[in-house]
Amino acid sequence: RKMMRWHIELKFELVSLEFHIDRVDDNKNLGDILNEFLQPKENNTHIRNQLKLYCENVNTIRFFLKRLPSPANQVDYFCFEPSTKLSESLKNQNIIEFPTFFVA
Repeated sequence: RKMMRWHIELKFELVSLEFHIDRVDDNKNLGDILNEFLQPKENNTHIRNQLKLYCENVNTIRFFLKRLPSPANQVDYFCFEPSTKLSESLKNQNIIEFPTFFVA
């Protein structure tokens, strides 16, 4: 199977942060994508401090993708576990421009 690479957006609404990530392999787990921000690294201390709430609750994190199309007054979301592959979360989805995942 051929691999696709995606531009994705992660929104952390509890702390008003968002990140755009380019060239994400579609066989990567959502949790692995998130760990790039949550795992300690030499150059991510500032980001980890901003995402402290998420670092402390990593076992309860879920990913939400808006269900499209849907009326503006009835927004609905698909919920995914961190172990879900990006390809599975996007299967049979309507995507406008790029997928945006809300992390909660």
